[in-house]
Amino acid sequence: MEKQRHIRPVSTPQQSDAGPDRLALVDVARLALSWITDGLVRQLSRGTLANRKAITDKLLWFLRVRGYDGCGTEELRAFFAYLNTGHEAPRARWPGAPHAHRPLRPVTVWSYYGYLHAFFTFAIEEGLLACHPMRFPPPLARADQVRPFSQEQIEALIAAARRSRHTKRDEAIVRMLLNTGCRASELCSLRVRDVALVERRAVVHGKGNKYRTVYFTRKTARVLAQYLQELPRDPHAPLFLSDRGQRAEAIHRTLEEG
Repeated sequence: MEKQRHIRPVSTPQQSDAGPDRLALVDVARLALSWITDGLVRQLSRGTLANRKAITDKLLWFLRVRGYDGCGTEELRAFFAYLNTGHEAPRARWPGAPHAHRPLRPVTVWSYYGYLHAFFTFAIEEGLLACHPMRFPPPLARADQVRPFSQEQIEALIAAARRSRHTKRDEAIVRMLLNTGCRASELCSLRVRDVALVERRAVVHGKGNKYRTVYFTRKTARVLAQYLQELPRDPHAPLFLSDRGQRAEAIHRTLEEG
């Protein structure tokens, strides 16, 4: 936890730069320090405290670079517009920050909104504002879009599996993952009895201790049958085995890291 510094009391807003829903720039800076101290008093997590500091620092940087003398609704609108377009700037969004040339994920922008909304709510509680300046709806927290593999990528994955040391096993793993969309941990926890080759389905044990049925293609069923013929085993045995004939924990780690 960062060392607590001596914080000067937040003063009454400077009337020339402030209003019922607007803080003078100097008061934004002082309030940011007070907000972090409030988090220390309430024993918030280090991650939350770090986010409070990082987000208010970036807001202050933006206000100063743009030459604003305070912060209200219009300045906050401009800040959120910058969050969505700043990666296109010649010097990137934040000077010296990694990945600053990449667009922010929608969920990240949504998180900025949540923290800053709480920050200005704190300003109201401290008596520095009469009205909340964030009188605009939050950004959409869309889930990151997952792009499917192209046919070329699929063929490359299967070709790589066929060149591996355990050709049939690795091709069966690749095809099962592509067909079913199950997690690596779910795939590697499958047992022989969980797979029905004729019906081309498998029952996986997923998160929350829940079971669900997934389906695969005829080609995948044929590859699985060929793999099982190499090493017949008990129905309760793991479907995918490591070199030592045990549950494929190493395969699981490789898939997760890949």
